[in-house]
Amino acid sequence: SEEEMNNGCISYASVQSGKQQIFSSSQITLGLSSLEQPTVFTHINAETSSCHHAKFRLPVTVTPGLYSAMLYSDIADGKNGSIPIELTVVSLPSSPTHDINVGTVTELLTAIQTAQEDGGATIRLVAGEYALSDTLALPNNTHIVSEDRNAILHWNNEAVGPLRKNVIQFGGDNFEGVFTGSVKGLTIVVSASCSNVISISHDNTGCVITNNTISLAGGVLAGVNNMSNGISIRHTIGSILVASNNVTQGGNCTGTHWPANTAMYMGNVTGANIQDNTFTCRCQSFSFDSITNTIITGNKWTSVGNLSDGNGISSFTTRVSENVRFARNTIIGNPEATKRFESFTFDGPGGIFFGKVANISSDGLTVTLKQPPNPNERLPMAIASHITSARSKKLGRQHTELLYDSSKARLMMAVLNGLGVGGYTRVINVTHSVLQHGVVGSSLLQVHLASPFVVPPGVDSSLVTITDFRGDMVFEGNTFIKGTTFQLYGAGVNIDVSNNTFTTFGNVGSWGLYYQGGFQPCIQNQFLGNILDSGGQLHLFGQAFVPNNKSGPLPYNYSTPLAYQQVAKGNKIINKSRVVCSGVLNALIASNIFKDSENYTLDSTCVDAEVADNR
Repeated sequence: SEEEMNNGCISYASVQSGKQQIFSSSQITLGLSSLEQPTVFTHINAETSSCHHAKFRLPVTVTPGLYSAMLYSDIADGKNGSIPIELTVVSLPSSPTHDINVGTVTELLTAIQTAQEDGGATIRLVAGEYALSDTLALPNNTHIVSEDRNAILHWNNEAVGPLRKNVIQFGGDNFEGVFTGSVKGLTIVVSASCSNVISISHDNTGCVITNNTISLAGGVLAGVNNMSNGISIRHTIGSILVASNNVTQGGNCTGTHWPANTAMYMGNVTGANIQDNTFTCRCQSFSFDSITNTIITGNKWTSVGNLSDGNGISSFTTRVSENVRFARNTIIGNPEATKRFESFTFDGPGGIFFGKVANISSDGLTVTLKQPPNPNERLPMAIASHITSARSKKLGRQHTELLYDSSKARLMMAVLNGLGVGGYTRVINVTHSVLQHGVVGSSLLQVHLASPFVVPPGVDSSLVTITDFRGDMVFEGNTFIKGTTFQLYGAGVNIDVSNNTFTTFGNVGSWGLYYQGGFQPCIQNQFLGNILDSGGQLHLFGQAFVPNNKSGPLPYNYSTPLAYQQVAKGNKIINKSRVVCSGVLNALIASNIFKDSENYTLDSTCVDAEVADNR
């Protein structure tokens, strides 16, 4: 209804899936059952909830351990639950029992050593300047605090290349258990190249970075090319808060600009809250690669750079990203820039298979894939990065087959044409015996699914692709100014882009395509209630590009579409902007308002599209 749209709470059914949105302004309940005692249930009502998220506070009766968790709402008498997930509950260590006041670098280093011996401490820096020549490695349960950012840390370590160091890092590489700590209220001035200014890299963490001022702008004057990242969070599973920081990122940006030269970088992170920060950037603004269960809200990014393209917010690499809420942020491009400013780029992650199904088990959970009979029809899939996970590399373990963590179901299988077209399901693991130069060998590939397809692909008929899953995300209430693109550039699934404003902007939309060695479909994406102003286009798009190293038709003569069940509804398209649909199977373009615009364009590859109630 119009009232629901105005409130940003649109209950919808996807064009084909019939999947109903579970969150609303109604009561949301979290159901927990211990994996050790599966018959014991705990139900917890949300403290707050809205269309897309809910917040819960666990009672003390929920003890540490592993739980199966589901979400319920009072819609349909609470009968509809979410897909169960595995939830880990941990106990954080107690707060430090004593404070240490310091006023010199020598006292600071001594306090850190004392915290190491005592199991933690709160180190309070008095007002003044501290010249650092080496990394501050914080032990577990250690907190560095300054009042009103009046303790100023200066970094001028001239080391380059592999000798570059972090200014502050949480702990070392051999820590076991839940790591906690914080950096609060500091001013950090960097005038020489470093690896990262503040770095978190632990499997289990409860770290806090708040109310700091970080400046890397000194590198511009010094002629330093690579200033690297202001805040870096990598390989972490836990609860991280980064809030109310002010980061100015510098460097000359003539080298690679992601993930280096980034105001903030996140990679392989599960569980983070990034809120109310201000980033001023010459190069890359913000990169998040392979993140899950993360909230990014109320931040502001302003680009002042003119030397790098693609210098907005990006999500790259061949890994999964899912369960992300990106809301109420402001992203401003540099109006003087001569190169493109991609405000948001969600690049496709490659793939490991494209072809036909040889067999499906009776329960629908095991699929055997068929190799193309003609070797020339095999595509070079980008699988090298899948062979070892980041953590396996860290621990020195090697895999000889593709093996995925079954609790995360990182892959998806999607049906590109034929029976079951446009459907997808998550993959637990994939195994085969031969890997040669990034090309799947002659042996059969066996896939284990997390759940069966609603409509299974046809054996020896439907074409399927296997790629990393990127989806289940919400982009809501953001403001984008002066940019060329907001793009789901391959493998965007079940993504909700709602109530955002795009001003003096280029393309906004989803692009399903062949990219980075694999077919990257876009499935069940929705653009709802957005404002697109000043010349851009809302683009629902799919195209199977021919790879550069091949000529002629693609294997099996495959062609568009590569986008499925795309929705553009309730948007305001004004000042020469328009809606374009191309290479899409099942599109809904409805209830949009066009003013001083070019309205909408559907070409012959936009198939089974419904256009209704636009004005």
